[in-house]
Amino acid sequence: MIPKGWTRAHSGNARNPWNWLDDNYPSVAGHLAPFSDAAQKRYDKGDYWWELRACDYYDVFEKPKIVWPEIAMESRATLDHDGLYFPTTAFICATGDRYLLGLLNSRLLWFYLGGLCSVLGDARKRGRLRLKRQYLMKVPIAPADLGKRQSKSRHDTMVTLVQRMLDLNKRLQGANTDHERTLLQRQIDATDAEIDRLVYELYDLTEEEIAIVEEAAK
Repeated sequence: MIPKGWTRAHSGNARNPWNWLDDNYPSVAGHLAPFSDAAQKRYDKGDYWWELRACDYYDVFEKPKIVWPEIAMESRATLDHDGLYFPTTAFICATGDRYLLGLLNSRLLWFYLGGLCSVLGDARKRGRLRLKRQYLMKVPIAPADLGKRQSKSRHDTMVTLVQRMLDLNKRLQGANTDHERTLLQRQIDATDAEIDRLVYELYDLTEEEIAIVEEAAK
């Protein structure tokens, strides 16, 4: 990713910026060259066709962040610690907060989003939600008062469960046998259920309300 202004800043305002890039970064130039015609037609390029448009938050991509796809049939938010960049088909939240990640991936908040987001299909029949920023901004986040013992205990439990879930999913990706994948999936499902129970406590749901959410998730 080459941000706007990078070429001028590093080339010393070379007379022929492309030749400078090719001379100094031949592998990069060689990779970009086949896309020249299409890239030059972009309305959102930087100073040159090989640069990105100006953006005030490129640095956010380099930091830990929560990431989720724009369109999804189920909760798929995750953490990125690798400084990945994402196109407009995904959104990011500039935090590595595992407590927030646990809430976003819970059955309760997915149920809530099903009645809030625009939907491709039927939200209660496996329709795909459009998880745009304007919808996520309206999600009520259960506060975590770390100065209160019970609230801190729940917060810390959530963080532990979410980290366990991240670790288990990473191990699942590297599993080599069906038996190993089955065992890991059982642990993932059990941890997911623990997170959901904790979220119900955080939002003080009644048994009747929990039953409605659980039924909708089937």
